[in-house]
Amino acid sequence: MTYPQQPPFSQPYGPPPNFPPQHGAQPPKKKRTVLWIVLSVVGALLLCGGGFALFIWKMALSPDSGPQQVKSVAKDYKRAEDANDAAALAGLLCSADSAQAEAVLRGDAKVARGDIDVKSSATINDLGMAAFTDAKGAAWTLYFHKEDGKWKVCPSSRDAFKAANTTTNERDGE
Repeated sequence: MTYPQQPPFSQPYGPPPNFPPQHGAQPPKKKRTVLWIVLSVVGALLLCGGGFALFIWKMALSPDSGPQQVKSVAKDYKRAEDANDAAALAGLLCSADSAQAEAVLRGDAKVARGDIDVKSSATINDLGMAAFTDAKGAAWTLYFHKEDGKWKVCPSSRDAFKAANTTTNERDGE
């Protein structure tokens, strides 16, 4: 009697292939591609955000930035003006206007004595401005020019600043 040939033996249940692991064999590693992509994107965003924050700090908020230096010189100028100190005022004026320190002092007499509140300041290359209010709340604007690496109050640079900054709408007290 002949028996029908049986199909080859297959194990529907049982251990997965390569189980138990062969001597020295490691189980296959899980791929973490999505994790690495997400971490890379987050890292790049943090790096860009930090770079942007540093840029903003250096350009506008740092004490070494042009606008902050202009604010400081404006306050020094107002202190010299309040003290009626023509010599100190001449040291803060640009070379084009320093000889006229006495006339500038007389012309600025209409600005109220006391502290000023600098509302805004801006620099464009070697030109600058600071808009402020005096102790009585009147609005004024000082113009600046950078000479030998230092910001100087320079009333004569008003037109040059306005030409460089076509969007200025600051009041200048006149």
